[in-house]
Amino acid sequence: MLPSAGLTPLAKMTQSEPHSLYVNINKQVMNSILLAPLIFSLLAIPAFVPHRNPEPMEGEYVLTRFEFSSILYLKENNRFKYKYSLGGCQGSIEGQWSKEENGLKLTSEKQTQLDESDNLNPFYPLFRGHYWRVEKRGIKPEKKVDTGCFQTRGIHKKVRKG
Repeated sequence: MLPSAGLTPLAKMTQSEPHSLYVNINKQVMNSILLAPLIFSLLAIPAFVPHRNPEPMEGEYVLTRFEFSSILYLKENNRFKYKYSLGGCQGSIEGQWSKEENGLKLTSEKQTQLDESDNLNPFYPLFRGHYWRVEKRGIKPEKKVDTGCFQTRGIHKKVRKG
């Protein structure tokens, strides 16, 4: 005798009952097959979503090579200082920075590329809404930075926190 679970013993089944039992089992199997990927995908979503605690952008970002340096200092008060040098050609500019959706926006205070007070360093890079993209290894200017001494679009690696 089968336990009472709503099932009819095989000996008492009529010809229509085995078919309905087969259909019920098939529905349960199909429901399980259809629900399994949905359940798996719902459980797997947190594993595939990158969890990041955004690191503060403030700090010192450096790109150096032989006799060449390009350094960007981002300060907590949303001010920046960009310093560059290639041999005897050296300079720096300052301005405001803001965090944008995919990176940083720099706007320099000097709005001219000529500096009449210093004939040895007449050219400054201008950052008028200049975007720098945040990457895994550091930050990189979207457009070339032209200092008058050199042009660069290289990745500036973070070496020090603000």
